[in-house]
Amino acid sequence: MSASAVRVETDAAPSRASPEVDMAEMEGQYFDPSSGLTFLHRAYNKLATSQQRGLAPHDLRGLGVEQPLMRAGDRPIVRGDGVGIMPEGPAALELLAFYFDACVVTYHIFHQPTVTAWLDAMLSNTDQGLPLHHGIGHAKASIILTIFAIATLRRNKVNMTTSSEMNEDQLLAKSDRYFVAATELTEAETGLPRLESAQTRLVQVLYLLQTSRMNQAWYVFGTTSQIVSALGLHRGPGRKRRNSPRQSRSDYINAQCRKRTFWAAYIIDKYLSVVFGRPMQHRDEDIDQDFPDPVNDEDMTPQGPSGSEAQEGCHLDAMIFHAKHVLPCFSPGAMTCQVNYQADLLVTRHRIARIIGLISREVYTIKPIATRERVAAAHRAGRQLHEWREALPVHLGNVKPSILIPRFRRQAIALKLAYSHAIMHANRPFLLGQTMMGSPGRLDDEAVRDSVAECIAAARVTLETINGMAGDGTLFNAFWWTSYVTFCALAVVYVCEIQRGGWTSRGNGHENGRGGDGSGAWFPGSELAGLDELAERCRARLDRGTSVDSPNRRYIIVLEELRLEARRQSSAVAARLGDESNRHGPGFWDIA
Repeated sequence: MSASAVRVETDAAPSRASPEVDMAEMEGQYFDPSSGLTFLHRAYNKLATSQQRGLAPHDLRGLGVEQPLMRAGDRPIVRGDGVGIMPEGPAALELLAFYFDACVVTYHIFHQPTVTAWLDAMLSNTDQGLPLHHGIGHAKASIILTIFAIATLRRNKVNMTTSSEMNEDQLLAKSDRYFVAATELTEAETGLPRLESAQTRLVQVLYLLQTSRMNQAWYVFGTTSQIVSALGLHRGPGRKRRNSPRQSRSDYINAQCRKRTFWAAYIIDKYLSVVFGRPMQHRDEDIDQDFPDPVNDEDMTPQGPSGSEAQEGCHLDAMIFHAKHVLPCFSPGAMTCQVNYQADLLVTRHRIARIIGLISREVYTIKPIATRERVAAAHRAGRQLHEWREALPVHLGNVKPSILIPRFRRQAIALKLAYSHAIMHANRPFLLGQTMMGSPGRLDDEAVRDSVAECIAAARVTLETINGMAGDGTLFNAFWWTSYVTFCALAVVYVCEIQRGGWTSRGNGHENGRGGDGSGAWFPGSELAGLDELAERCRARLDRGTSVDSPNRRYIIVLEELRLEARRQSSAVAARLGDESNRHGPGFWDIA
């Protein structure tokens, strides 16, 4: 079918037509419309169609065909023997301290003194020639080794310079050794699940995400979610249980760790759903669990908090705030939870995670709704996101991260990236399809224009933040999804640049306004100013941070195709504006 035929069919579509929200299938795997990978896939297909030529194929079906199903397509794990896996006492304690000080940004699910006691037991077992899990169980021993894996990985990345000859396999060799030993302990676990059964698998998911083993992370998280549900971590104590003598005698530390574990799993669930474009594991209507109390580990006892004063600088702030935003105090604990720095991080992350879930359900709904309704849903989500940002504690929202201590700096940047990603997630659908062409009478041009401008602004903030982090390894390697957010922002920039070139190819010469042909078309011009160089720096950083055999390479290859087309379109804009005779046929965005 010719490009013009496609364009005629698109123009004849009913007025209720929406931005494309079709699923994508890549290498036989499903991704629904909410995934950034689906957005990139659609943009790439549009580019291939509009060019009426075959672009370089990026079919990597051969990748992972020899790997086990749950790890197919992931970087192979570097395996070694488990002999002498435990480090010496001082080195082990140093790794544990580094984990809690530098590796825990949002997902603070453990009680540090309790975990330290487990480590002491394992060191004693090593001295006596006993199995590592003797006296504490497989799950607790597995937690310690997974913590070692994460701490070793993070420390090696921080210490590695650009001139280092260490490749990624060498970087992962030591941390993977800990991880393999940890999973062997997990697989040997017997009996009914305990809290530690969920915790060890959850922290293993975090390690897999940090090493870009996304497929295995997805499947392990599925098992983790089943254990979380089996333990009832998603359920609060209820009024009767809360006032019962048995409940009052329960271990306060254990009760808080149950809450921490569930809400960390909830946040990860929301983000994995967006990254993969797949249904969420935990539904909001099934949850009545309270948020954890804003109490630091050192101030907790089995009987309760050691002091009555409000905690200042509690380490859970970001996780609580990540939840509290979309959670308008739906549980008794949430209603009485005092806003507190570290505890608020948990609630904050949960709250924005719930907004992201709302965006996925309403903006990306598979129901056949009008574009106007999708735009309205995006704007509602945008207002909630703005309110969430305004409600942040000062140290997490309004203070420059550079003046904060490292722990709070990481938390503030994590929330800044989460906010920018959520804005892009809400408004990204309107960058593609006929909606951007401003066909008269088909949708509210002003509303779509606002969505596009806000999406581009969020992409700019993301790239500026990533660029500012580049020189600080403790920041750039602090978050498992830094590469994904960078990838999303770059895709937005390149798609808009291609659209700008396609729009001018039809002879429209008025940036940021109505087209000269009377079509009412509009495209972003000044919003993109200065983004070229910034995007190039961040793209180079993303490219350097992705090894040749990493599964992420396939997305960078496709992103590179869009980048090259964006450069080609940008270089031709001036000529097109000056000479209408140089038009290049149908614009990229005329292809539906």
